[in-house]
Amino acid sequence: MKADADVVTEAGGVVRRLADAANLALLQRPGPTGGPFWDPRAAMQLAASAPAFDALVIRLLLAGRTERRDALERLLGPQDIATLEAAGLLVAGDGGLASRLLLASFLNRHVLAAPPHGHPRFQRDLAPYCGPESLWYGRMLSGRGPFRRHLDLCTGSTLMALLPQAAETVAVDLDPTVIPVARLNLAINGRSDIALRFGDLYAPVAGERFDFITANPPFLPQGPDEALPLCGAGGHDGGIVAERILAGAPAHLRERGEALIYCEGFGGPAAPALAERVAAARSPDFDTVCWIGSTANSDRAIFGLVALWQAAGVAEEQAWQHWAEIAATMPASHYHTMVWQLRPGRGTFSVRQLGPG
Repeated sequence: MKADADVVTEAGGVVRRLADAANLALLQRPGPTGGPFWDPRAAMQLAASAPAFDALVIRLLLAGRTERRDALERLLGPQDIATLEAAGLLVAGDGGLASRLLLASFLNRHVLAAPPHGHPRFQRDLAPYCGPESLWYGRMLSGRGPFRRHLDLCTGSTLMALLPQAAETVAVDLDPTVIPVARLNLAINGRSDIALRFGDLYAPVAGERFDFITANPPFLPQGPDEALPLCGAGGHDGGIVAERILAGAPAHLRERGEALIYCEGFGGPAAPALAERVAAARSPDFDTVCWIGSTANSDRAIFGLVALWQAAGVAEEQAWQHWAEIAATMPASHYHTMVWQLRPGRGTFSVRQLGPG
């Protein structure tokens, strides 16, 4: 999905016009599991009772259906279709054209992202990822600020870069397949003021400081032979990327700055396994709080993780053996969702529960 800057800008404008004309902002709601995407069946039911133009956009961008070229050109216009093809969003197949990515609308922002696991259009290596936690975490960021400078690491779909109020935002990602989609998403939202940089976490912003640092990094334990795409690769136990982000934040925060980092992970009933490592390596000049959003028995998360490894091509027996090796190295009876908060202070560390809701 590569295109020059002018094509990306034009394609972003086309997607925004389609979303606005079809009233997609009024259809913003999580999917049946709290995720950002519509269930394809529900989207098709919605399309069945919508006007022809709206129905076509819903089928194309929300349901992920293949549509005939002549129908697309008749209702959307041949120039817009050509622009979306040039940008790599529309691709030919099954007698028509389909969108490689689905549109997720959240708090009046529109971002294209890969269909989730279980969706008929799911592809293992397609990026960027956008999941239920993106919406939960995003609500914490929306309207935060105003900040002078905001840094969003592991930006993916750029949703977290779009939500806080900042005079200057820098969005960073390491996955080369994400960057073209990120550029398109920024164009969809008219955010030419957000600087997109390619690289490994803080490397593209060496020596720079920010008032607010955000990240929704990979947090899944890597499978045998690294059998997860980059967007889901959190190292051996899932915590390596979040750990690196927290360790590097003090050098990149301004006076009175704050880092707010989302993560998930296995652990005991009271805290994630990552907490012990973060506590041991914390800065004496910053207070660190691990805010626990939810804690559950880990069985569901384990089965889901093994299923993802198998979807990536790992044999079932090998997947379960790999999990046993991981579980032997850390507490793994529970699974936590959490937000790590880092602010200037006296080096204190605590694990606390977020309030209800």
